[in-house]
Amino acid sequence: MEPDFNKKILVFDTETTGLEDNDQLIQLAWGWWDGSGGLTESHSFKCMPTIEWKSDWHDEHHLSMADIEGHPSLSSNMLEAFISDVK
Repeated sequence: MEPDFNKKILVFDTETTGLEDNDQLIQLAWGWWDGSGGLTESHSFKCMPTIEWKSDWHDEHHLSMADIEGHPSLSSNMLEAFISDVK
């Protein structure tokens, strides 16, 4: 199957405080794969959850509470760029 270079594919990655119902978003990153292996128009943001958490995995990836201190809490304004890109 040959790639269609006229189409772009949205790729995104999230980091959260965990996988339970009450866990929250820490980071959202997204961009568009151009079909030739390149990622274009990439964006990301980090946000401070309203709950505390601790895990070894987050420490290794620089996403501990201390690492994201000073970032704002998640708001609808932060998601506007992502939503606009997906439309």
